[in-house]
Parts: sequence; structure tokens; C-alpha cells
Amino acid sequence: MTPDLLRVTELSAGYGDHSVLRQASLSVRAGTVCGLIGPNGAGKTTLLRALMGLISSNGEILLDGSPVNGLTPLARRLAGISYVPQERNVFPNLSVEENLEVAYRTLPMSAGTPAFRSRCEYLYGLFPRLAERRLQAAGSMSGGEQRTLAISLGLVHEPRMLLLDEPTTGLAPLVVHQLMSTISALNAERGVTTIVVEQNILSLSRIAGDLMVLKDGQCRRLEGGGTALASQKIWEYL
Repeated sequence: MTPDLLRVTELSAGYGDHSVLRQASLSVRAGTVCGLIGPNGAGKTTLLRALMGLISSNGEILLDGSPVNGLTPLARRLAGISYVPQERNVFPNLSVEENLEVAYRTLPMSAGTPAFRSRCEYLYGLFPRLAERRLQAAGSMSGGEQRTLAISLGLVHEPRMLLLDEPTTGLAPLVVHQLMSTISALNAERGVTTIVVEQNILSLSRIAGDLMVLKDGQCRRLEGGGTALASQKIWEYL
């Protein structure tokens, strides 16, 4: 059986006096795409933010058996976790390549120009449209192009675990299909373990090997994954 890359035990988190996650537990197998679904306000984004260390939490978070509780977001990034929020978190006045360079040089162990160029070419291979727009200001690109750039920023340092928060929100159906196909290919070809929070459940079910349902502050695994979800009423999980 494939070992777990991520194991979360009794994780509680919220905002001020408002509790969102209540001793939620989950595990994600290495080299898989795990879909996370649930109703609005259930805490899906809160869970990703807690995993990245962007909000305080109680409980245990193990990455490949090592605890990351108490680590700063930068330290978690160094450990191999990368988070792409729902917002298009790009620098609008910088070009595509300048955005990538800023993200690349964030980590203290970043190598020089040849390594950066090599990483850019890999990302341009994943998202050919970005190669065409490499000198264009990010803020002048379409929503889909900005979303792929945001994901590229999350991939620039080859994470072991990628956290994607509703990557297809507001995108046209064709772009949704292309983006989901890229996420699947990234997992299959590079083995990047990925958690995808998504409202587009049918598209998610086609690429996710595992599905977790977050509801009432608790996580549970949907046995049978996307196949089981496709054969049942989706609203039962929302």
C-alpha cells in the first residue's frame, strides 16, 4: 500500500472565537490527487491555510512522518508544501517571467540563473500559453492565464505537496478541462501529491484518486473515490 505523505490528526482551527475545523483528521497517500469537497463555509480553505501555517491551529500535522506544527509558512515551503489560494495571487504589473523570478528567489537556497531558466522552460512546457506571454504584464492576461501563472508560482520550487484552492473558479469549460488535465499529468509524470479543493465536482471526480468530504468541521473519506461519487447524488455531500 502506498504510504501517506500527509497525515493530519485532530486538527482544530478557526478565526477568533469562531471555530471552523473541529478535531478533523485525514490522510493523503503519496503520489495521489486528493479531492476535497463540501458545502460553502465547511472549512476547506481553512484546512489548506492551516496546513500551510497561515493560521494558527491545534492538532498534529505530519509530512512524510515529520511534524510541521509550529513551523512558519516559509519553513513549510522549504519542507515541500506549496499553497495556491483561490485568488489570482500574481503581481499584475510584472511580466510572467518576472513573477516567476520573484517566486523563485523567495527561498534562501535558490540557485542561479541557469537553474531558474531550466525551471521556467519546464513550466512553459506545462502551460504553453505562458511561454507566449512571458514578457506580458500578468494583470493584462485573461483569468485563465492568470490562474495558470498562479499555479506555476506554486510549482516553481518542485513541491512534494501542492495545495490548490478552487483552481477552476470563474473559468470557461474548455479552460477547466485543460487545467484539470494538466493537474492530472503533473501528478502522473512528476508524482506531485496534490490536494484540490473544488466546487466543480464532476471535473474533480475524473482526476482524483481519493475524495474527502469536509462537513460540520469533520473530514471523512468517500470510499470508491470519483467512481462512487459519479454514481450517487452529488448534493448528498454538500
